[in-house]
Amino acid sequence: MDQSKFWRKSLFCALLARTVAKSCGVYDQEQSYLAGLLRDIGHYILYQTVPQRAQSALIEAGYLEASLAEVEQSNIGCDFAEVGAELIRSWGLPVQIEQAVRCQLSPKDAGEFILQASIVHIAGAVVDYDELDSSRRPASVAFSPQAITATRFVPANLPALLTEARAQLQETLANVQPYTMAA
Repeated sequence: MDQSKFWRKSLFCALLARTVAKSCGVYDQEQSYLAGLLRDIGHYILYQTVPQRAQSALIEAGYLEASLAEVEQSNIGCDFAEVGAELIRSWGLPVQIEQAVRCQLSPKDAGEFILQASIVHIAGAVVDYDELDSSRRPASVAFSPQAITATRFVPANLPALLTEARAQLQETLANVQPYTMAA
């Protein structure tokens, strides 16, 4: 696992989650930021605890063009969202953040925390899409209809939100790594 790439993607997801939350009129944007930052922490834990199985799941998901979470469920018995949510719970972070991470793949399962899970779902779907090789990208980002309904997110606003989040990412990386190129 490329840890630098992992944390860059996590930071981008956090910034995008906060930007999406702001665009949807959410008051507590910092919870969205934190949930976005921790969205993939379960992948990190899986790579630390069962690296061969995690790598195998990643390769298999790519080969089969299947959902990584489904392959993780099949091969490991849990997926990154569950693992991340359990870690967040063990840390004693707010249940909204735990549920946002746990239900990011299916926001409709988040109950009263559907808004938070939907924001993480949208930000995560975009960063995952952005990470794909252009030859493997579908025509558009696939969002859960429930996430769009819960947030009242307007997909047409995505280019402007991406521009804002990318600018924030460059600024943050320039501050954290002043002697390396931010991009």
